[in-house]
Amino acid sequence: DLLTIKSIKNTLLIHIEIFDGSSKVLIQEKCPQQTKKTHIDTGNFPTGVYYVRLETNKGFVTKKLAIKR
Repeated sequence: DLLTIKSIKNTLLIHIEIFDGSSKVLIQEKCPQQTKKTHIDTGNFPTGVYYVRLETNKGFVTKKLAIKR
């Protein structure tokens, strides 16, 4: 399964981190050349709640991600 992350206009993705509920970092990815869109493979994630932290050229944002299998 792929998670697609797209930025809003005039915002570029710089770095992405995905954490589990216990704050363990599962994925750290630097976006090549500050892109507007990227894909993350979440196929091996079990059912649960995760947190996606995005660093952009405008700051940081954290979003909740729920995966059901």
